[in-house]
Amino acid sequence: MSKKIICLGSLSLDIFFPYENISLLDTPEDTLSKQKMVFEIGAKYRAVDRYDAPGGCAVNVAQGLARLGHHPSLVATLGEDGLGESLLKEVAKEGVDISMVLRKKEYKTDIGIIVIDKKTGERTIFYNRDANEHIEFSREMFSLEIPIFLGGLYGDWKKGITEIFQYAKENNCPVYYNPSHNNIENDALVVWETCLKSEGVFLNKDEAMELFSLLNSDKEGRSLVFDNERLQSEEYLASSIARSGRSRFVVITDGSRGAWVYDRSFDSVFRQEGKNVDSVKDSTGAGDSFTSGFLSAILYGKSTKTALGWGIFNATNVIKFYGAKEGLLFLKDIESLGENKNEEL
Repeated sequence: MSKKIICLGSLSLDIFFPYENISLLDTPEDTLSKQKMVFEIGAKYRAVDRYDAPGGCAVNVAQGLARLGHHPSLVATLGEDGLGESLLKEVAKEGVDISMVLRKKEYKTDIGIIVIDKKTGERTIFYNRDANEHIEFSREMFSLEIPIFLGGLYGDWKKGITEIFQYAKENNCPVYYNPSHNNIENDALVVWETCLKSEGVFLNKDEAMELFSLLNSDKEGRSLVFDNERLQSEEYLASSIARSGRSRFVVITDGSRGAWVYDRSFDSVFRQEGKNVDSVKDSTGAGDSFTSGFLSAILYGKSTKTALGWGIFNATNVIKFYGAKEGLLFLKDIESLGENKNEEL
């Protein structure tokens, strides 16, 4: 049965500039950023084409859930401007309820510029954030037992998390959490504590490693002690978070290598390998599309193994297109993929 779900977080306009010849610099000594894009100072770079799409973790996941048959409501903040209104029309077309999106005339709608290496599909993101720094919540936004997807918040994000979990507890709403890199960098301990009380957690491997590394080196003396030698192990990362708290599952993704999930019901970690894609156009939406595929299966009451498969299918299709929206699968498509490929789900 399809479900209602509230998706809280950011909404912006993303503009994609694909480039054929971008210089890449290998930096293996940097464990958190092993490769970087290089741009000449003072140079001009011409993009042959560009692509526009709604962006932001919350809206990406909401659109993915809507295509897979659920009924998501988006909570975000936009400027009271033409850009914001056009974004809302695009999101509403996907079947996402936008009635709780706030428009504020004193802020500008957020925008992101994504520079893509056409050879690899990897990207670097430049962004301007204003409206998303001022997201607001009220008790009336939360309904009894309706699940919540919480993406990375900005502005006074720690206060926002406190309010969300207070309202969620009052209404017995499970929270599925996907923190941003900025949240982890700003206060790893708050992110850690939020993970521990979430029903489900989504992190990519770099985020998980950074979270653990920062917790082991907190300058304010608030650190927890982890085994640094095992931080490369996805199984260790997922199980350490889950066993320290109450999460039903913890997911660690690592691009083309696939995804790992700790499942509390089995007290085990399962892996789904990534699918080979001949032509990766853009990796920007891979993580959010995986999340919407995985979470959709969970909301339908399917097994964790099936959820892994749905996540991989969705992410694999999205990276064939620019942006996080165009390649999102519909329910009939994702179900037929599992049947046709005889996946053990």
